[in-house]
Amino acid sequence: YWRDWSSDVCSSDLYSRSDGALPPAEQDAGVLCILMIETTEAIGDLDGILATEGLDGIYIGPNDLALACGFGRGSYREDPGVAALIQKIVDACRAAGVPAGLHCSDPEMGRDWIARGASMVTIAQDTGLLADAALEALRQVHGGGGEAAPGSPRPY
Repeated sequence: YWRDWSSDVCSSDLYSRSDGALPPAEQDAGVLCILMIETTEAIGDLDGILATEGLDGIYIGPNDLALACGFGRGSYREDPGVAALIQKIVDACRAAGVPAGLHCSDPEMGRDWIARGASMVTIAQDTGLLADAALEALRQVHGGGGEAAPGSPRPY
């Protein structure tokens, strides 16, 4: 099996894959440049970062940001300093017309930060969703009585 990605072989008219993948040029056209803000250095150069040509968005990792900025494991819910730091980034993004994304631990946090101006939020992680689906499948197999035993390990 030979795959040739050259343009004369992979024109959009001729390109076809069994998995439905788009031609490489179409894939490349959909790539976004989203930078993470997680350090004091990034906060210090926020205006410069937001002025970067080709920047499509900012993504905030609140836990790493809190750790890097001296707040330890504090979250925005417990520490007003963490909330103010995240809000500073979100506000700067809005002023610059750059979408601000935020990693959220749950839907409630997502709703809160959308109300505060975030443009995109992560409200669940793949490991938690997979674990929940596996537990639901187990429950169904056992006729509705397949919940995990109290104290059973559950990732994240």
